[in-house]
Amino acid sequence: MDALQRAGIPVRHIEISWDVLDFEYCNKIVEEHIMDLKKCDCIYASDLIALSCLSAAHKNGIKVPEDLKLISTDGVNITRLSYPVITCVRQDIEKLASTCASTILSMIQHKTDIPHEQIVDVGFQSGGTI
Repeated sequence: MDALQRAGIPVRHIEISWDVLDFEYCNKIVEEHIMDLKKCDCIYASDLIALSCLSAAHKNGIKVPEDLKLISTDGVNITRLSYPVITCVRQDIEKLASTCASTILSMIQHKTDIPHEQIVDVGFQSGGTI
């Protein structure tokens, strides 16, 4: 976000609950901000919010990707069921889980060589929303 703002590109950040993972909540958030949806060029959001934005865009006559670009993060399987398929920054959930489990086991075993920061590469899911 900082890089976009430094380049003079306006950014609207909408904070949502990270632990609510249902379409009803996502649809409610998107509906509350539908005017922003109509005025922006691109949305970068979680998978479920991006899917809700895609649905709201369709209902409001906003063409994706012509009028609005959508990019999501995580890239869970459901993003490939929409039309168009959501373009995603895809996280390696299996690698994240195994790294987390390994770290927890190392902590339980009182190991001292546990890296403070662990980075798991991401991938790109090409879709039809950009």
